[in-house]
Amino acid sequence: MIEIKIPDYWKPKKIRFNLDTDGDGVIDSKDCKPLDRRYQHISKTMKKRIEKLPIYSSPNSIFVEQRKIWENMKDKIDKENPDVQEEVVSHYYTRDLPHILSKESEGSVAKEMFLSAVSKYPGIVGDIEKAKPRKVIITSKRQPDIFMPRGWVSPQREVFVGPQTPYLSRTQRKKFAKSMYHELKHARQLEKTPFTTLIKQYPTYRDEYVDFGKVAETEEEFDDVIEKYVEVPVEKEAIAYSKEKMKEYHKRIQPYAKARGKERNRILGLE
Repeated sequence: MIEIKIPDYWKPKKIRFNLDTDGDGVIDSKDCKPLDRRYQHISKTMKKRIEKLPIYSSPNSIFVEQRKIWENMKDKIDKENPDVQEEVVSHYYTRDLPHILSKESEGSVAKEMFLSAVSKYPGIVGDIEKAKPRKVIITSKRQPDIFMPRGWVSPQREVFVGPQTPYLSRTQRKKFAKSMYHELKHARQLEKTPFTTLIKQYPTYRDEYVDFGKVAETEEEFDDVIEKYVEVPVEKEAIAYSKEKMKEYHKRIQPYAKARGKERNRILGLE
């Protein structure tokens, strides 16, 4: 019997591609579901950090959650009280909601959106840890009006952030991260300055034309609101902070682009 020896260069070789098909920041070889953008990989360490934080999911929009807060407190306040604003602030707490990693949140848009953003921008979790907001509520539905804000902080330092675009995408993650950094900066501002003092910076409290309590009905009205909104000192500070945090991310992503495998995950904080 003749033994035939196959040359090494004829033998099949394993080919590994350092691809991230679903764009969740984890290469396919390390991703449990590389084709499913809804399944976002986070490390065990990151999961433990999130479990310790007061991050909750809502099936509603920010507007609906605001209405529910009002419904819960409207009978607890004296509307004739000259200092009713102080009284409102003292009762402005959101209702009980499931934790973002709980079984009740499983399959929700809020959970998918939050984990998708964190897998790409893990600095979000670190910023929540530093800002120490009373709560972070991630909503599943977009605002009912396109001119409504997609992020908001209550007088009690409860941060609300909702969907920024109609679909889960890279654009969604980027806008969500920017909005989260923006609102977390407001939470820090409220830690040092009472809400009743801080809100006086806005045009409504300076007897100007723009009414921030009124929803803009046209693009012209919306532009008018935004033009004055971005000049409010606390808003300028939050906008600048959000931009700086996103720049920091891009500075870290440069070495990430050259790295491979575990080194990539280490840079992004996934391991």
